Amino acid sequence: MKFKNPQNDYVEESWCPWIYALFFGPLYFLFKGIYRHFFLSLIVILVTSWTIVVPVLTWVVYMFAAPSIVAESYLRKGWVEVKPAQNTDPFLGNILKINGETIFFVASGGLVLWILATVFA
Repeated sequence: MKFKNPQNDYVEESWCPWIYALFFGPLYFLFKGIYRHFFLSLIVILVTSWTIVVPVLTWVVYMFAAPSIVAESYLRKGWVEVKPAQNTDPFLGNILKINGETIFFVASGGLVLWILATVFA
């Protein structure tokens, strides 16, 4: 995902925000300047830290929601989303680049298959 600041034409790329949200949790939202979700996720994780299920579930939900949260944050600030250009190779035709969501779904499908193979082997 790329976003451009229309005031100074600065382009910032947010590559696979779900990976950063998975590894860094609320700190990723603090780094990106999304303070509302930083405090909300941190409060939920700290208040429910007496259990293991709710903080982990909160972490996973924020991992899935991170791309839309980051996009919404930039759009609220008035930034414009830069759409990826298509590669028009004369031999292969139009090829879209693999984006973060595609990689995420392929990786999560592989993880599910690995877990199933490990459990039932």
